[in-house]
Amino acid sequence: MSLRLRLTLIVVASVSLSVCLVLWLAWERLGQDMTEQRKRDLSAMLEAEEDLLEEGVKNYLSHRIRVTGERRSQMQTIGATVMGLHERDTKAFDRHLLSEIARRTPFDLALVSPIRLASRKEPTQLGKTLLPPKALASLVRHVPQEGDFLVADRESMPGLCGPDLLVYALPLADRSRTKDPRGHTRMLLVSLPLADLARVSASFKADLLLRVYSRYLENELAQTVILDRDGRVLACTSHTLPSLPEDFVAGLVRGSLGSAPLSVSTLIETDDRDYLVVGKYFRSVGWILCMQIDMDTITGPVTRALGELGWLTLAFLLAALVLSVLAMQRILRPLLQLTVKSRKLAHLDMTGKDALEELEKTATSHLPLQRHDELGQLARAYASMGHALAHNIRTLMHETAQRERMAGEIAAASCIQQDMLPKRDLVRSLTNGRAAAFLRPAREVGGDLYDVLALEDGRVAYVVGDVSGKGVAAALFMAMVVTHVRFCLREERDAARAMTRVNALLEQNNEANMFVTLFIGIHDAAQATLSYANGGHCAPLCVRKGREVERLAGQSGPVVGVMPGLVYRGFELKLEEGNRIYVFTDGIPEARDRDGSFFGEERLEKCLAEAAACAPEAALARIVGEVDSFAMDAGQADDITLLCLEQTTCLEKSAQGTQGKETRPLGEEA
Repeated sequence: MSLRLRLTLIVVASVSLSVCLVLWLAWERLGQDMTEQRKRDLSAMLEAEEDLLEEGVKNYLSHRIRVTGERRSQMQTIGATVMGLHERDTKAFDRHLLSEIARRTPFDLALVSPIRLASRKEPTQLGKTLLPPKALASLVRHVPQEGDFLVADRESMPGLCGPDLLVYALPLADRSRTKDPRGHTRMLLVSLPLADLARVSASFKADLLLRVYSRYLENELAQTVILDRDGRVLACTSHTLPSLPEDFVAGLVRGSLGSAPLSVSTLIETDDRDYLVVGKYFRSVGWILCMQIDMDTITGPVTRALGELGWLTLAFLLAALVLSVLAMQRILRPLLQLTVKSRKLAHLDMTGKDALEELEKTATSHLPLQRHDELGQLARAYASMGHALAHNIRTLMHETAQRERMAGEIAAASCIQQDMLPKRDLVRSLTNGRAAAFLRPAREVGGDLYDVLALEDGRVAYVVGDVSGKGVAAALFMAMVVTHVRFCLREERDAARAMTRVNALLEQNNEANMFVTLFIGIHDAAQATLSYANGGHCAPLCVRKGREVERLAGQSGPVVGVMPGLVYRGFELKLEEGNRIYVFTDGIPEARDRDGSFFGEERLEKCLAEAAACAPEAALARIVGEVDSFAMDAGQADDITLLCLEQTTCLEKSAQGTQGKETRPLGEEA
C-alpha cells in the first residue's frame, strides 16, 4: 500500500470516526431531550386531567348533596302527610294505608311502638331490611317530637339483616290521644336504602370514567390506561399495551400520601419495543391514570433523520476519499521522484569513469526546488546531499588512494624491518639449534628488535632491544640501533664496551631524544659462560636444573642513546648443561586482559618452568600462546619479543655461584 493511500485512509478514517461520534452523540442527546419533552407533555396532560376530575368531583358532591336534601325533604313531607291523616282519623289509620303510601313512593313505611320494641322478639321489617327490636328501640328512644333522621347500618345496629337504611323517625303524638289503646305512643318510620344514594355515586363515577375514556380514545399521542388503587384495569384505549409493573402502581399510590402527588415515569421494555409510561394517582376519585407512548414514536424521527444524514455523510466521505487520493497523488509526486532517484543511485555503477558526475546529476536534477513547503525543503536537502555525497566520495577516493599508498609503503617497511632481523633458520644454523627468537609487533612496524651474530672467535652474540615509542619513528630508530650494534660487536669483543660505543653513536644525532633499552649477551658454549651488558632492559631469566628460575638482576647502566659519555659495566654468568636464558621485552609481562590485569613476571616465570622440557622453539611458542590466552580479545598493546638460548656443551664446570663476576669497562686495565 502506497504512502498517499495510507495517508488518505488515515484522514478519511479520522473524519469518519469524528462524524460517527458526533452523529451518535447527537442521536443520544436528541433522544434524551425528546424523551424528557414527552415526559413533560404527558405530565402536563395529567395535571390538566386532574383539574378536570376535581371539577367533576365537586359537581358530583354538589349533586349528591342536592339529591340527599331532596330525599330528606320528601321523607319529611310523607311524615307530615301521615301525621295529618293520623290526627284526623286515628281509627281509620291502619297498615294498609301505609302500604299504599309506600307503593306510590320510593320509600318504605312502618308504624312501631318504642316501648313495646324492648320486649318484642320479632324483628321489624322496613322494605327488605329486618331491624332487631332492641337495637331499634335504643335508636329511636331519644327522637324529638318534630322527628329526626337516623342511619341504620351494621355498625350502629348489630344484627341488622338487609341493606343499610336512612330512616326518618316521627312520633305520632296527638294532643287529645297521644297513646295507643294500651297506653303506648306510636312512631312512624320512613326509610330509604342507602344503596340508592350509592347507585347515584356509582352512576356518577361511571359517567365520569366514560367522559375521561372518551377524551383519550382518539388521542394519537399516547395510549391511556385507567386503574383503581388495587391495580385493576377500569378502562384502556388499547388492548396491546403491556401490563404495568406492580411496584410502579404501588409507588404511585404511596406517592399520593404526600401533600402534592407528582407524576411518576418509567420505561417498560418488551421483546419487540419499549414504552414510556407516565402515571399519576388521583385521590379525589381513587383512580390511577397512566399514559403510555411507544419509544419509536419519540426517537423514530430522530433516528430516521440521522440515518438520512448518515447516508448523505457517507456519500460526501466517498467523494472526499476520491478527491483526497487525487490531491495526495499530486502533492506527493515529488516523493515518488525522490524514491525513483534513490533507487537509481542505489544501482549506480560507481566503477565507471563518469560515475560521480552521473551521481551528482541524478541527485540534483528534476527536483521541485522552487516549492516553499516541506517537500521543497526536502528536495533542496536532497540536492544538497547529492552535491555533498559526490564531494565526499571524491575526497574519500583521494584519501583511500593515499592510505593504500601509505599502507603499501608501511608494508614494504615492515618487510624490510623483518628482513633486517635474522630468520628462524639462520638462528638455528648459527646456534646449532641451541637458540630461538620470536618477535611480533603491535602494529605493522614496531620498535622491538633482536639479533644473533656469530663472532670470529666462535662465540655467539645475542641482542634484544625495545625502542621508545611505536610506529614508523620507532621502526626507523630500531633500524639504526641494529646497524650500530652489529658494527660495534664486530669492532668490540666485549658486550659492555660494545654497548658503550652504541650509546655514543646514537646520542650524537638524536634530536628526537629517542632511546632504547638494550641487552647484549655473548655466549661461549665451550666455556659455558655468558658475558652480558644490560642498558635499562628487563632483567633476563635463567632456568636452572630442577626448573629453578633465577633473575639476572645486574644493570650495566641506564637506557641507551640519551646520555653522552656513559660507560656501561659488563657481567659474566656461569652456565651448566641444560640451563636456559630467556631475554624478553616488556610487552610480555605488561600484557593485559579485558579487566586490565597484567600478565606479570610471576606468571611468566611459571610458564618458563613448565616449558623447560620443550625445545627452545617449542618453549617460545608455548609461552606466547599463554600470553595470547591471557589477553584473549583485549588485543596486543605492545610489541612482543622473546629470545631463548640453551647451554648444551660445557667444557668446564665451575663451582662458582650463578651470578657472574663483573668485567672491566672499555679502557680499564685488567
